[in-house]
Amino acid sequence: MFLLLFFTTQITREPLLFSQGQYQAAAQVFNEILTSLGEQPSHKRCRALELLGQCLAEQGQTEQAITHYRQGLAVAEQLEQSRIVKQQMGILHGNLASVLLRDKRDFDEAKKAYEAALSLMKEIDDQRSIAVINGQFGTLALEQNNLQEAAERYHEALAIFQRLNEPESEAVLHYQLGRVYERAKQWDAAEQAYREAARIDESQGNLTGAAAIWNQLALVNKGAGKFEAADGWSRKAIEGAKSVGDLVQVARSLNNLADLLQTNYPDRLPEARQLAEEALAIRKTQDPAVSDIWQTYSVLAEIAEQEGDGGKAEEYRRLMELNK
Repeated sequence: MFLLLFFTTQITREPLLFSQGQYQAAAQVFNEILTSLGEQPSHKRCRALELLGQCLAEQGQTEQAITHYRQGLAVAEQLEQSRIVKQQMGILHGNLASVLLRDKRDFDEAKKAYEAALSLMKEIDDQRSIAVINGQFGTLALEQNNLQEAAERYHEALAIFQRLNEPESEAVLHYQLGRVYERAKQWDAAEQAYREAARIDESQGNLTGAAAIWNQLALVNKGAGKFEAADGWSRKAIEGAKSVGDLVQVARSLNNLADLLQTNYPDRLPEARQLAEEALAIRKTQDPAVSDIWQTYSVLAEIAEQEGDGGKAEEYRRLMELNK
C-alpha cells in the first residue's frame, strides 16, 4: 500500500522502478494506480497510462503499449487544454510514433503521430521537446532513405540543443548526421560529423561512446580509400574500448581492422588473421544475439582463401552460415 501511495503522489516524476529498468514491476504499480484513480479523466490518469505504455513497449508488448498511449490521448482530450495537458499529449503522440516506427515499421502512421506531437510542442514553445521530435523525424526520414530530409531535421534539432547547451544531445545529433552522410557516401562530411561527436563524447568522459564513433571513423576512411587513416582510427577504437572494458566494441573494431588489412594489404595477412582470431576469441564468450560472430568467420574465410587453405576457408564459411 505504501508503494502505491508513493507512486500515486509522485506520478509526475520519473518512477524509481521504471528508471531502474524493472518494467514488469513498474507496470504492476501503474495498473494499481489506474485502478485507484477510477475512470474520471485527470492528468494523473493520463500520465499513468503513458508510463504504463512505456513499460509495455519496453517489454515488447507493442499492441498493448499502443492501446494505452491512445487511451491516454483520449483522456487528455477530455481535459482543459492547459499547457501541461498539451505537453502530456505531445509526449503521448511522440511515444506512440516511436513504437509505430520501431516495432511496427508503420512509417505513415508514425509520421502522423510525430506531426501531432511537434504541433503541440510548438504551440506551447517547448524547445527541448521540439528538438527531440525533430531528431525523431530525422530518424524516420533516415529509415526511409530520405537523406536530405534526415539531414535537415537533424540540423534543426542540433541548433536547438546547442542553444540549450546540452552537449550529450549534440553528440547524438552529430553522430546521426554522420550516419546520413556515410550512407550518402559523402565521406568528408561524414568524417567531420563523426569527429565532432567523438570530440564531445570524449570531453564529457564518455569513452564508450567515443570508441564506437572512432570505429565509425575507421569505416568512413576505409570507404574513402584512406586506408592508413582507417587503420589508425581502428586501433584508437580498440584501445578506447579496452580502456572501458567494452568487449563488444573491442571485438567489432578488431574484426573491422582485420577485414581492412586482408582486403587491402595482402602482405599483412598474418596480422589480419591474428586480429580476427582475437576478435573470435572474444565473440565466443558473448551472447550470440550481440556478438555478430558470423562476421569474424567471414573474415577468417577470406584470409584462409588468400593463404591457399581452401579446406579451412570452407569450414569457416560453414560456421559463418550456422551463426548468421
